[in-house]
Amino acid sequence: MSHDTRRFQFRLLSSLLSFAAATALVASCGRPPPPAPAAVQPAHPLARVRSSDAGLARDGGRMVLRDGWMMQSSAKLQGAGGRELSAPGRDTAGWYPVAVPTTVFAGLVANHVYPDPYVGNNLTIAPASLFDVSWWYRTELDLPAGGPHDALWLDLDGVNFRANVWLNGELVASSEQVVGTFTAYEFDVTARAHFDARNALAIEVFPPNPKTDLAISWLDWNPAPPDRDMGLWRGVSLRRNGPVAVRRTHVRSRLDESLDAAHVTVVADVVNTSSSPVKTTVSAGVGASEVTQEVELAARETKTVTFDPARYPSLDIAKPRLWWPAHMGSQEMYDVRLAATVGGAASDHESVRFGVRNVRFELTKSGYRLFRVNGKPLFIRGGGWASDAMLRPITRERLEQELDYVRDIGLNAIRLEGKLESDEFFDRADELGIVTIPGWMCCDRWQDSAIWTPADHLIAVRSMETQAERLRRHPSVFDFLIGSDEAPTALVQKELGDALAKSDWPNPVSRSASDDGVKMTGPYDWVPPSYWYEDKHKYGGAWGFNTETSPGPAIPELESLTRMLTPEDLVALWSAPNAPQFHAGASGTEFNDLRIFNAALAARHGAPTSLEDYVRKAQLMNYEAERAEFEAYSRNKLTAATGVIHWMLNNAWPSLIWHLYGHDLAPAAGYFGAKKANEVLHIQYSYDDRSVVVVNQGQEPRTGLRARVRVYELDSRQRLDRDAAIDVGGDAVARVLTVPAVPATPASARSPYLVHLTLSEGDRIVSSSLYWISRRPETLDFAKTRGRDTPTTQYADYRDLAMLPPVVLQAHARSEENGVEGRTWVTLENPSSRIAFFVRLALTRPREAQAQRAEPGEQVLPVLWEDNYVSLLPGEKRTLEAKYRLEQLHGSPPVVAVSGWNVGKSVLE
Repeated sequence: MSHDTRRFQFRLLSSLLSFAAATALVASCGRPPPPAPAAVQPAHPLARVRSSDAGLARDGGRMVLRDGWMMQSSAKLQGAGGRELSAPGRDTAGWYPVAVPTTVFAGLVANHVYPDPYVGNNLTIAPASLFDVSWWYRTELDLPAGGPHDALWLDLDGVNFRANVWLNGELVASSEQVVGTFTAYEFDVTARAHFDARNALAIEVFPPNPKTDLAISWLDWNPAPPDRDMGLWRGVSLRRNGPVAVRRTHVRSRLDESLDAAHVTVVADVVNTSSSPVKTTVSAGVGASEVTQEVELAARETKTVTFDPARYPSLDIAKPRLWWPAHMGSQEMYDVRLAATVGGAASDHESVRFGVRNVRFELTKSGYRLFRVNGKPLFIRGGGWASDAMLRPITRERLEQELDYVRDIGLNAIRLEGKLESDEFFDRADELGIVTIPGWMCCDRWQDSAIWTPADHLIAVRSMETQAERLRRHPSVFDFLIGSDEAPTALVQKELGDALAKSDWPNPVSRSASDDGVKMTGPYDWVPPSYWYEDKHKYGGAWGFNTETSPGPAIPELESLTRMLTPEDLVALWSAPNAPQFHAGASGTEFNDLRIFNAALAARHGAPTSLEDYVRKAQLMNYEAERAEFEAYSRNKLTAATGVIHWMLNNAWPSLIWHLYGHDLAPAAGYFGAKKANEVLHIQYSYDDRSVVVVNQGQEPRTGLRARVRVYELDSRQRLDRDAAIDVGGDAVARVLTVPAVPATPASARSPYLVHLTLSEGDRIVSSSLYWISRRPETLDFAKTRGRDTPTTQYADYRDLAMLPPVVLQAHARSEENGVEGRTWVTLENPSSRIAFFVRLALTRPREAQAQRAEPGEQVLPVLWEDNYVSLLPGEKRTLEAKYRLEQLHGSPPVVAVSGWNVGKSVLE
């Protein structure tokens, strides 16, 4: 096979006849034909290195082409084509310098052609017509001289949606071959490369059609960028090897039920990239064990090499170090290195990490999906992931920050609907024990499999194989949803299932997010806390495995709102409760306003009188709503409920809905409500039967605990004080006692009362929570339930919370530095006879000193607070810790701003 085509065959359909038929049909529709099977073999992902670190080494060398790119619209190039644009030395005056990966619109924003599209309505400024034409990416580079039998490969990890690829004036691959957002490509460019000389690479990218292409869409999540995310959205790199290349290294591991032994099989393809027969020695190293095989390859031949324990007993691992999800054990990993040598000289190698674990799911007696890991049941507590709306690559620092938030909230899982993140994302999930459930997108071309063209079928299969080969090594990946809201047709199920099987997929496969023992019943908008308890086996309440659900709006704190909204938007947010909100769901969808949430806020707490009043009430609503959702599912875990995915974890841009932390990494009250509910050991109140239960998310039983329940009126008069001893098993739930109904007094006819819970282990309080309970119960009309919500026909009455008497807290802070990390401890003490309600701490940088004291400035973000939005009983004292990176302080000392529902604002230096 010549250098003009790919070396490897991609396994798409069973015969060339079916491909020919697909090509003929697509051509008749006036669209480019799909790529030939020989042209779409996905590249195996390797660890990335910076292109500036080194040139091309012969031993598994890779050059990442990140910097030095220029980008321009084909409409401005006066008809210039790939031959001219890929000639070294081409003048690129007027082009835009970009770093790859980048979409076209992201590149323009980086060049300040358009203002920050995430502020106000700036996303609407760029005309969509700019992106109806193709755009060119171009770079030049020098290649060092190589050996006589070296081969050079060009890897494209992700192009959205079609591309023509040129190198040094020659076409490498056309848009008939490079098509599909989720397919990775590898091309042998040895014959076109100029070694020991200058090279020019030019890639012409064509936009997707959101209605007819299997691309990326944002549906109702947020407005879509005007370029439809066209561009080189994943990396571009070059690889060099000797006469034999190593590809697609992976590991199959089988774990005995006793967990006492693991059986490891190492598999890889070895490829003769030369025109002559060759004999190669292939070695596989796992831990301290290394095994070898001699392999003979004909010219251009590819063979699959397998090292299995039947032939190589050293690949049996006694007492293996196992990988466990968070809170179940440690996240142990092994390294495997596959190397090929020819004549004693290194030719190529690949290294991958893998974890030894066994994952499967079963259906409970009630028909609910239950995951088991290494034989133990796993209750899923997760959130839905959103990539950046412009598909800008997530930095290592940002990735660590976001996944640290996931662990801090107490979640153990992330679902990725059509936003299949980078290899680094899954590496970090492996390290942290965060289970991931990837899958394809809903509600766009991906879900319309009944009307797919033959070309769509081909693209879907190669997309599946690309992602399976990339994800199969990660122990954090537990499943793949080949459909999303709906299962694909039987034909597509078979095609994608076959693709997964051929890729040695080691995990379960699900048809969709709404069957196979799971439900997708919402809600997606505000519902009262009681909803999660009262719904019994019909809608989104705490039963079964809910793959996407939440109480909807998630209003950021005032600091975040002023960064993302214009002054006019800020006024409308609180004064026009039914108005469309550009930073809610996408325009034209039912999630484009906050009317349901705002109606509840006004009815429960009184109509807002200002932006500050609106935000204060919204934080209380969000805290209460998020806590109740997770608490209800936790109370019913492993009995009525087996999993819940909060919709969503984060947002693709600054948003007013569907997140547990803001796009600016600011954790508002909803974050801390969810964090409170997901404590490893947690005491909680049930809205349906007033029971108090203790939830243990840890694996070890906890004995000798003591639960205490105190009930207060709003004037802080105590109405009840009870306690009880309690033991709770590992990964279990125990009911303690029931809070009796608290009758109203003439002075508290409509006022809510407060229920304060503590759980102690010896003299130490290990969990505490405060609940505000309305004497007027909320009433839900389940008969009128729809996907968005269940209507509330009678609201709770919390208006008297505004009349809580003021409290002056005693507070002080101290801070210390430890390397790159800073820590601040804030001690709060309530010396009064009144309850201090819903006290917020904010860590900030100082403004300039005024009147000899520091004033709070911008928030320090991200920040990990031990707890926040806390309430203090009369005489209570608490110390709360915050962790952050010192670089966020910009060399200044930290300042803590303290405020509360009935606590005035103060500043701690």
